[in-house]
Amino acid sequence: MGGSAVSSGTDLSADVYEPGTDDLLETQAKLQVAVQTLIAGIGEDLQRDGLRDTPKRVAKAWLDASSGYRKTAKSVVGGALFHEPEIANTSGGLVIVRDIDFASTSETSLLPFYGRCHLGYLPSHGVVLGLSKVARLVAMLAKRLQTQERFTQELLNAFEAEVLPQGCAVVVEANQLESGQKAHIRVSSARSGCFLQPEVMEEFDTLLRFSGAAKHEAVRGLAGVTPTLGVSSAEKLLDDTRLRYSASSAVTNGLEECMEEAEHEQGTEVSAALEGAVLTILREIGEDPGREGLRGSAQRYVKFLLASTAGYKEPMLHQDGCMDTCSNYSRQSRRQASHAKGLHVHFMSHCEHHMLPFHGQVHIAYLPGYKHTVSSEEIKALVKTCSRRLQIQERLTQEIADGVDSLTGGTGALIACEASHMCMVARGVEKHASSTITTAARGAYLQHTALRADTLQHLMQYQDEIKSG
Repeated sequence: MGGSAVSSGTDLSADVYEPGTDDLLETQAKLQVAVQTLIAGIGEDLQRDGLRDTPKRVAKAWLDASSGYRKTAKSVVGGALFHEPEIANTSGGLVIVRDIDFASTSETSLLPFYGRCHLGYLPSHGVVLGLSKVARLVAMLAKRLQTQERFTQELLNAFEAEVLPQGCAVVVEANQLESGQKAHIRVSSARSGCFLQPEVMEEFDTLLRFSGAAKHEAVRGLAGVTPTLGVSSAEKLLDDTRLRYSASSAVTNGLEECMEEAEHEQGTEVSAALEGAVLTILREIGEDPGREGLRGSAQRYVKFLLASTAGYKEPMLHQDGCMDTCSNYSRQSRRQASHAKGLHVHFMSHCEHHMLPFHGQVHIAYLPGYKHTVSSEEIKALVKTCSRRLQIQERLTQEIADGVDSLTGGTGALIACEASHMCMVARGVEKHASSTITTAARGAYLQHTALRADTLQHLMQYQDEIKSG
């Protein structure tokens, strides 16, 4: 059973085919072959460390992300409907379950969207649903390919069909990756029965506001560390290297930039093998690639994958430490570039273990070296080349540190990379507020603890000001 049945209004309580273990293993094997085609198609080595088990992990993730097709609302609710005489004998009152985290998959981009939802209802004849079942119903319906709006409406329909309340309302707040990180959280809603009355909806909205149900707060940076060492050479460096930021510190969002690049390539042809692999994935999870909403999604996903791994087309470093991409910048632009000692660069990369995006900011501090003046554009090019490939954040941070150190002549470089990983946020453990910070130091920043601690404090304080500003 695929998502096309859900979108066409199929009874969410109807029985569905439950595949056996052998069927799932056969499906997983086909998914693994499709993932192998994608990895080879972007120019990677399937046998290198970090990628050997990736096809298996990604296949399992697709089975999990589509597990909602193999369950029904009736099977989730089970016998958790309870009749409460006290509620039946009164006019009743609203029941609101709020802040239910969920993660789903966009049928348009085949990328995750995630957030939280709030559900309210007015019981009928004293019948209430066990609260944990509301969260389980949300989780089941989220494990499908869909739009946020359809997810919202299907949740309302499923709850109504099983609980038969006097009315129900659902509000969903979600982050959509295809909108870019800068986009505001998208809000969708659906309501029925007594919730169509303005006074009931106003009461529902008032209780949500009173509860503090609002949009997610930005993840704060690490607190500064007070230097504890008094090495004289470090103190002198500390006085001489207080961070100064160039006007170019405000840069384009890496995720949004990658989305725009993929969008600009919509008129170009993609590899038939890569598109065929994605179509295989859609069919094997029970979907119909030809249905409305999914037509063209495989091609869009391939173009995004190619844009997010375009770094393979750029060489990393020569033996003398200079990047090929640096040669694209004229001597005049280098002379005009300011001696910025601090830079914050947005980036987007692709997790090599799960083939899902991770994105955030690279906070960079460096000391001017003996080589040519380094422009912010050169460092941005370095970050883009290193990040646009299958990566892990730990290795990415070290590669950027090596690159900055080479560009500046090896005087000193300090990198703090802060990112949100979709494999943690929207798959598996689904910890929406989680983020990861990794650091790397070279030269003077590696040798002097006090300098490193003070600079990290300045880097993160600056970032906090940007977020709160």
